[in-house]
Amino acid sequence: MVFVGAVGSGKTSQAVRIFNAQDEDGGHPFRPALSISCEGASRVTGSSMITSEHCAHYEAGTPEEVTHILETVLPAGHNGKPFALVFFDGWSVLQERTKMDAQRIYLEEENDTYANDQRQLTNRAAARMRPTIAAWQNASQLPQMQGAIFISTCHIEEEWKQKPGTKDFNDRYRVGYKMDIAPSVYRALHRDTGSIVYFLSVLPRVGELGDEEDETEASELQQLDQLAREGNPLASSRFYAFTRPVNYDGDALRFIKHQDGLFSDEALAVWRSPDFGRALLNSPLRK
Repeated sequence: MVFVGAVGSGKTSQAVRIFNAQDEDGGHPFRPALSISCEGASRVTGSSMITSEHCAHYEAGTPEEVTHILETVLPAGHNGKPFALVFFDGWSVLQERTKMDAQRIYLEEENDTYANDQRQLTNRAAARMRPTIAAWQNASQLPQMQGAIFISTCHIEEEWKQKPGTKDFNDRYRVGYKMDIAPSVYRALHRDTGSIVYFLSVLPRVGELGDEEDETEASELQQLDQLAREGNPLASSRFYAFTRPVNYDGDALRFIKHQDGLFSDEALAVWRSPDFGRALLNSPLRK
């Protein structure tokens, strides 16, 4: 699976829910876990998982480091058991770091043209990440990993198209969103993954909480602060998961991939307050 969304949209927290999911006998079928992180934020959101004795956690900053972990740590398992959950966070940050390395090399070579060409940098990063993509795909085919859950993450970016009949690149319009990775990486992930889910967090709107007598911004913020202290859900972000390709608020979300039989029926096309731990726990695949 690939979890896609902006920073703070709930991708890592869902991985933690899966890690903590308990079956009817009180067992944790998605443990032990292997966590590979390129993002510092996962050390906070995923702290309960990565500090657990049932999780092996590794930080990685280059494609070669990720590949090494997948080819050496993963096959060995954890405390004599094969990994039941593998979480990689994530492709977009790895690509950006690799692009920065490519830019540094071009600058050292005094090749300013390529150093400032985003398409060239992305292509070079994608080429360097190719063995990592292959290692990720090969890991899921290992005999001891059959039945394990593989989850990786990716950021989101706007998708634009050039207006028909114009040669001006800036004369374009937005058609939706896409995964923030190189096209070749996207094709590889989309082809070989069972599900791509889009996560969205909706922030509380202060303007909806205004005091009838005093609707100033200050009073609304004070009310929001008070609601947060009381644990009122109006003061918290609302989280959604999109499990099927849809048009949402005028934006196309074509990259989402859905396959029947992976999740339980509770995983709706647009799922508010999702719990993928429960959805996988009740998956038809585990029957």
